[in-house]
Amino acid sequence: MRVRQAILPSFANSPPLRANPPIREREPPVSCAANAARGTMQAIREQECSVIRALFVGGTVDNSELDLDGPEPPRHYPENTGGGQPRYRLHHVGVRDSATVYAVYAAPEMATGAVEGTAAERDYARRFDATTVRVDG
Repeated sequence: MRVRQAILPSFANSPPLRANPPIREREPPVSCAANAARGTMQAIREQECSVIRALFVGGTVDNSELDLDGPEPPRHYPENTGGGQPRYRLHHVGVRDSATVYAVYAAPEMATGAVEGTAAERDYARRFDATTVRVDG
């Protein structure tokens, strides 16, 4: 029985390993409705794109948050469910320096008093340093 020897490459004459180059920090790409309209992902001026924080009270996504693109929040979220019945209605918004910074969406079955109580308990106005403005409808 013959034993075959494996031929392994020799690393003795290899150049020394180099350290990875430093990673340059850069800003992440800005994504918003203004970019979608232009068909680009290039960074744009902040005045052109504002992000509104959507805060949910009640229902299956209670105490969840997400970012909405655009200057004004939609009256219902999601805007179009396909079934004709939106899940969450816009209850109130937080305004700072004449710009909307957050929007509170309530489950359809929640009473106005319960939504206001929960929002006050979670202290959204203080968190976003904004004034609460009730939305009619």
